[in-house]
Amino acid sequence: MTHEQAKELKDAGFPQEPTPDVVAGEEMGGIIMKKGGAVYFVVPEHGGCGGEGFYDDYSYKELLKRNEEYPKYQKLSITKIPSLSELINACGRNAVFLNITMVTPRWWVATAGSGILPSSRMALGETAKIAVAELYIALNKKT
Repeated sequence: MTHEQAKELKDAGFPQEPTPDVVAGEEMGGIIMKKGGAVYFVVPEHGGCGGEGFYDDYSYKELLKRNEEYPKYQKLSITKIPSLSELINACGRNAVFLNITMVTPRWWVATAGSGILPSSRMALGETAKIAVAELYIALNKKT
């Protein structure tokens, strides 16, 4: 997931807090396997170098607190990179059914609806995670 895609999720209202029951690892190539936290993009708002890292609940709150103390030109953009299970759970709140299917070796489609096919929403992505993220944005986009 790119920083831009994560920012779109945040703008669509995706929760940014660490999740107590999530196991982080897939987002960082499986190097980190920790329970109770989340992976975030942390980059300067006004340009510069940043990166992604795992933050548990305490370190996330400390990061937010420090960010509030920074001068405006040093503020950080802190954006969650959700797991596939978090995305599925979030989409499920707005739909009766959710379907994720690989349509070709390169494309996945995520569909959600209220039970009647004409009312369903659909999104494509190069991975299941991206397809579900795009579906969440489509279901929750603020106009």
